Amino acid sequence: MVAVSSTLPVASTTATFTPAAPLAFDTTYEVEIGDGVRDLFGNEMGTPFTITFTTEAQPPVYIDNLSPSQGIGGALVVINGAGFGTAGDPATVTLGGVAAPVLEWASDRLLIAVPLELEPGPYDLVVTDPGSGTATALFTVLEADKVARGLEVATVDLPGLPRVVEVSPDGK
Repeated sequence: MVAVSSTLPVASTTATFTPAAPLAFDTTYEVEIGDGVRDLFGNEMGTPFTITFTTEAQPPVYIDNLSPSQGIGGALVVINGAGFGTAGDPATVTLGGVAAPVLEWASDRLLIAVPLELEPGPYDLVVTDPGSGTATALFTVLEADKVARGLEVATVDLPGLPRVVEVSPDGK
């Protein structure tokens, strides 16, 4: 069972169901609509009914998420997903048509740097696996002078050698 939330604007005839977590690929789900559903006048819905649907098969290349999904030129971005090539033929990444250097590669995770030459605004981030296709996600480049300066703390799980960075107030 997957928890969902639902909204039905007062003047609308369309209900939108939003799962609490991403749905699995190539899986059949049932949505039961029943107890507790009322119309604008408070009348309960009649007989409950079930809607069945199946999610798409897993594409050969897909992006699960970007972390972060926005940042300034030079920012590091982790792309999580699958189908990012092989060690001998890794995927490439472009942001707004500009090549973004892949700093670290794994078949399900890429670390890139946002190209410095991009102007602020939304861009398509495209991961291309030479053998199986592309996947696209939206990334927003922010204005450098509009971003707060200071310490940003984040934890990112990357393949490869252990990495430890310690910062102390006195810089030692």
